[in-house]
Amino acid sequence: MLTGTLVIWVTKNDQRMRDFAVALQGVDNQHLTRYKERDFGKYDGSGTYPLILVGHANEENFITDYSGWKTYESPSSIASNLKSWGLAPSRFSCVLIAGCKAAGKLSTEGLYIGLGDELNLPVTGSSTTVSMELNDGNISLTPQDSGEWKVYFPSEKTVYKLDAQRSSGVSSAIGGSIFQCQ
Repeated sequence: MLTGTLVIWVTKNDQRMRDFAVALQGVDNQHLTRYKERDFGKYDGSGTYPLILVGHANEENFITDYSGWKTYESPSSIASNLKSWGLAPSRFSCVLIAGCKAAGKLSTEGLYIGLGDELNLPVTGSSTTVSMELNDGNISLTPQDSGEWKVYFPSEKTVYKLDAQRSSGVSSAIGGSIFQCQ
């Protein structure tokens, strides 16, 4: 069993996303895999490490293919596939969607809310487009245009800001990885 943060590269055919995914490869306790790899049963977040999904997103869906005709996939489809390919969500502490506008909608159609309900884990997403920067092996993710990080707690059906007291466990788990959400 591979214990640590599981980073799943969701969007293919985008060089920048590939560069971010590749930058994660030699970091301690970071396990990188592609979304369609189909062997997620060997990963264990030990209840403390986050599951991080790197890729393009909009308020309702992930963009799984960024070439010509973009391919969109719903949070329920992503969650269903991850679980059918062996992922045990209860092994992880939370989910970070490292992509744009995942928390742009507060309704049940919102990407981070749908994913949280499907995986039964707190999910963090940005309300706006995210600037991604690589710096000495660290990745900073910064919401643009006065955006903010939001955390959805499915057990409470409630949304908090990442810097709220209620979100401190999620913030700590994400901060324990190489991601810095600003």
